[in-house]
Amino acid sequence: MNIPHSPIAAVGSITLLISLVVAAYSAATGMIGNAQRRRKLVTSSVHALYGFTALTVLASALMIYAFVTHDYTIKYVAATSDTSMPIWYKITAYWGALEGSLMFWVSVLALFSAVAVKFNAERHRDMIGYVVATVMCIQVFFLAILIFNKNPFATFLTEPPVDGKGLNPLLQTYWMVIHPPALYTGFVAATIPFAFGIAALASGRLDDRWLASVRSWALICFFFLSFGLILGGRWAYEELGWGGYWAWDPVENAGLIPWFTMTAFLHSVLIQEQRGMMKVWNLVLVILTFWLTIFGTFMTRSGVVQSVHAFGEDNELALLFILFMAAIFVVSFGLLLFRLPKLRSSNTFESFISREFAFLLNNWVLLGCAIFVLFVTMFPTISEAIDGQRITIGPEFFNKWMTPLGLILLFLAGAAPLLAWRRTTQERLWSQFAFPTALMVGVLGLLAVLVPRTRVMTPMFTDGIQLPVSLINFGLVAFTMGSIIQEFWRGTAVRMKQSGSDPFTAMMGLVVSKRRKYGGYVIHVGVAVMFIGFAGQAYETMEDKTITPSAAEFQVRDYKFTYQGFDVLQQDGYTEYRATVSLASPTGDALGTLRPSKRVYEKSDQPTTEVDLVWSLENDVYIILTNFEKEGPEIRSVNFRVYINPLISWVWIGFGILFIGTIICLLPKGLVQSSGKPAA
Repeated sequence: MNIPHSPIAAVGSITLLISLVVAAYSAATGMIGNAQRRRKLVTSSVHALYGFTALTVLASALMIYAFVTHDYTIKYVAATSDTSMPIWYKITAYWGALEGSLMFWVSVLALFSAVAVKFNAERHRDMIGYVVATVMCIQVFFLAILIFNKNPFATFLTEPPVDGKGLNPLLQTYWMVIHPPALYTGFVAATIPFAFGIAALASGRLDDRWLASVRSWALICFFFLSFGLILGGRWAYEELGWGGYWAWDPVENAGLIPWFTMTAFLHSVLIQEQRGMMKVWNLVLVILTFWLTIFGTFMTRSGVVQSVHAFGEDNELALLFILFMAAIFVVSFGLLLFRLPKLRSSNTFESFISREFAFLLNNWVLLGCAIFVLFVTMFPTISEAIDGQRITIGPEFFNKWMTPLGLILLFLAGAAPLLAWRRTTQERLWSQFAFPTALMVGVLGLLAVLVPRTRVMTPMFTDGIQLPVSLINFGLVAFTMGSIIQEFWRGTAVRMKQSGSDPFTAMMGLVVSKRRKYGGYVIHVGVAVMFIGFAGQAYETMEDKTITPSAAEFQVRDYKFTYQGFDVLQQDGYTEYRATVSLASPTGDALGTLRPSKRVYEKSDQPTTEVDLVWSLENDVYIILTNFEKEGPEIRSVNFRVYINPLISWVWIGFGILFIGTIICLLPKGLVQSSGKPAA
């Protein structure tokens, strides 16, 4: 470890060392105390965890202070910031590269574990020591890397630079202020259900009580993974300049894969609560989700995949992560096998036409999605390891296979709430499915008449089999929306009859009293709305246009563009080359002014593309400045690429609805219904 040349680096390095000692002590006392039922040792481990949390918060505060005060004696600060950067980019540079992102992970996990232990220490006295030990063993691993391999407080042994190199220009956008921490937070939140699952296995307390402590954390994990993924999509849409928001980038896939397994857990846990089934499966999903977050971290930070997000190749770090993942796998599944005789389900599946079977099918499809995305993402690395040739798989292959799986999940989101537990009678099938099915058929019929025929037929599985996938998508959206509207209407009608309240009050009372059920339905609505945006890709238009002084107008589809001029702007830290284009609708109405540009940063030779767009519920008009030619002070020509992206705004709207649904699910139990009775 380098000898620090600054007070901040010295205190920070010492803080990390003390944190490692405290983490090791907390892990040991928690494990021994729980195994030997020595309450004082367990209490000591809990207090050590609280002290550890304070230390990691201090270390993070010191790092942020180093960025804000331009302490370039610290290598990490010099590598990822400079004096010209705005204050918020200096703060977010903390997690902008490898060392800081790992320390951010440690700090957030410390805060989460402190909260989880605080609210569960008394309720789970017979297993809380194992919870603490599990979390702190994980912290020991990350701290050991930070101290001995990737110390964020390492300093220059020679004269430090006068100014830093600056943050990667692609990261200097407001979306990156919140995208990485959101995704990291989702990864970290998966640790808490894992810790409680391991504690349940270690203690032998294998009833359903541990599930009650992890439901909220599973939802928090689901939400932040969703939030991080959607922000990453928005960043790609606005910053990378290729007209889309999701290209199956390996590092974004690293966040999507555990999202699949955590979503599966949130559904399968209902089967255990309602029917006493799938106990082993739920533990497998908790273990697998956590393992996949570590694998995702390994992919991002070891350089085993090639990505615009990756931090570069590091073979030593890759080996450490491989050993850690192997240890997690052996210990977790070893405990699971040891306790297998005690994990027998109290019931069995009675019918294929039941809610629990629909949830099981949902789990199979979600797990299939996770396995497929994981394998295809890693295939270039696997192929290179086998024969030395890196075979790259493009987005088209992902889309070809993920589209049918996504449509199955969309159908199940609408069908599962209509089915009864155990078995569904013929009468219930008819009464429950009649309205959603009629709505689906009506929408399909209407769209089949109205939708343009071009690009409707999409390859499915092979180029020889084509289906109107976008129309099927819209039909299933209608089916799912109809199912959920029906569930809300029937529940509201019953509550109105019981309480005599108006429809709005009855519905609000219904949502609060059964927040997990109806919050989940709202999440399903959000997902269905996002699928509207996904379907719009079938009708995307892209054209390249060149503007010269004699030809200042052009048209894409029915939109009219008029070139207004070109500016060269000197900004803090970069030069911006910006074109101005006015946009008019097919009827000639002004829709706004577009200002696409290119930026060249002083600390980087890499130009960045700054797109501009005008959005509506129907279309996004998206323009990119691809090139320009100058002759002296005069602009000879300007090249644009224009995309007309139908329905893409529904992706962002759908996430907003998903956010509301998640908040409803997380409402505290203390809320009371309008009737004055405690919420169920």
